[in-house]
Amino acid sequence: MKTADEGPFKIEAPTCDNDYFNILWQETIPNKEFLLTVSIPKIHRKMEQGEITIPLGHLEYPILKIPILARMADAIEASPSSLKLPPTPLKSPYKRIITVRCHDRAFKDFSIIDAKAIGLEGVSVKVKKAHSKRWQQIEISFPKKFSPSPNQKPSIQVQTSHPEFRTLTIPLNTQKVVAK
Repeated sequence: MKTADEGPFKIEAPTCDNDYFNILWQETIPNKEFLLTVSIPKIHRKMEQGEITIPLGHLEYPILKIPILARMADAIEASPSSLKLPPTPLKSPYKRIITVRCHDRAFKDFSIIDAKAIGLEGVSVKVKKAHSKRWQQIEISFPKKFSPSPNQKPSIQVQTSHPEFRTLTIPLNTQKVVAK
């Protein structure tokens, strides 16, 4: 962080509202340049978030707030992690793309072997050509008037080449039509 304003700054050490984050504050050039280092003690599965607050001692800019987030990615992740459809039945055909990523650096040749719709009659699922060994996409096409089966939990099921994460399930949720 550098200060370009020659104004009346009296920058103080930052604080963080989440003890999970370790912050180190160094003044590299007196009253001009500062170095903020954020580290975490141990990675865990829970997402951690917080806010770093730096008092600036300036009338116009009294406080600088920096949001902070740490999350360990799963070895295989889908984005989006669930599909949300507009109210059904659909008035026109509808397409969605899901990107499946492999964050496991030890596994070099990730690919989607197969993908299919579960409880989604009339829906087609197509695995798109891979452009990377780290991620691949799936295209889901919903026909006009599509409405999911009421007794099933609809989802897209993806089979991957990863030996430990062979199956990934992406749930589908539909927005209900509200009667006026």
